Amino acid sequence: YAFPLDSRVRRFSMKLTSSKWFDAVILLLIMYSCVLLALDNPHQENNEQLDTIINISTFLMTWVFFCEMLIKVIANGFVVGKGAYLRNGWNILDFLLIITSMLDLVMTLYFTGAEAQPREIIKGMRVLRATRALRPLRMIRKAPGLKLVVQTLLYSLKPIGNTVLIAAIFFIVFGILGVQ
Repeated sequence: YAFPLDSRVRRFSMKLTSSKWFDAVILLLIMYSCVLLALDNPHQENNEQLDTIINISTFLMTWVFFCEMLIKVIANGFVVGKGAYLRNGWNILDFLLIITSMLDLVMTLYFTGAEAQPREIIKGMRVLRATRALRPLRMIRKAPGLKLVVQTLLYSLKPIGNTVLIAAIFFIVFGILGVQ
């Protein structure tokens, strides 16, 4: 059970989230968001038209992805339930990306309106914007081959970490011997 909403709303959102065109539109918007991310360069000359397009599009993409999450939560539930939104690791990643994007959006709107803008705060907001670089990972969920590669990579991190630890110990021992 998701929310005490009208069953028609829940059925509509379930039908919407299970349709192929909904996924296709979201994938296109993710690709568009990636292009925007590639165009956003803090070291470029002041191009006000491009900055305006990037800012408006980023604002719209944040709200579109928030609405997508909301529709999926209405359809499946948030935490409680068999197919709840936060029961899937990829949805947790989506949730964290959306929350950081919303926080970045709120902070950007707040500090844009403020007359005195501390440089440290504005530089700190770049960290929130950097999390948008993880948006392409959302496309992995739709491709089973890529999903398998990423899962294999994640499973191999622990053995690789152990190997790196042993190699580091050998480097330290030989480094100490070399200094002596």
